[in-house]
Amino acid sequence: PGAIGVDLSPHELALARGPVVRARAQALPFADRSFDVVTCHLALMLFDDLARVVQELDRVLVPGGSVLAVIGGGPVADPIDDVFPGFLDLLGERANVLPLERPDWSTLFAGWSVGPWERHELVLDGTFDEVWPFLAACYELPADPEPLRAEVCFEGYARCRAVTWLVRATR
Repeated sequence: PGAIGVDLSPHELALARGPVVRARAQALPFADRSFDVVTCHLALMLFDDLARVVQELDRVLVPGGSVLAVIGGGPVADPIDDVFPGFLDLLGERANVLPLERPDWSTLFAGWSVGPWERHELVLDGTFDEVWPFLAACYELPADPEPLRAEVCFEGYARCRAVTWLVRATR
């Protein structure tokens, strides 16, 4: 098949362009050896039973196929007046369960060729009213942003930087 999107969220599926399927990554509704490449954007680190997800990826990829994943890495080092750490504070307990570090791919993808890891810094700076809707939509937050606005804005401007990692695992 050509490109097919997979998501659990009816909202995200409704926004998608092109063919999409509602499914869990732990039980992909595709035949064995169906894809040359699987991409995963800022979701792999959020799945439960990640070992099962990797088994499914292995099953649906052709020999020599690859997984390309963008992994969230959290705030940049030593943020100064950056909205992202404050945003994580607003998430409260939920932020404590978000894995912001790279998973142990050498174990998870044992027997695969992995790497290299590419570090990319996202610069999402703008007015608070520009930055907040993006962050809130990514995490579907109903939280009140006003306490954060006062803490991180300088003359109406919000600095927002986060790290992502791009990695390839080839079977």
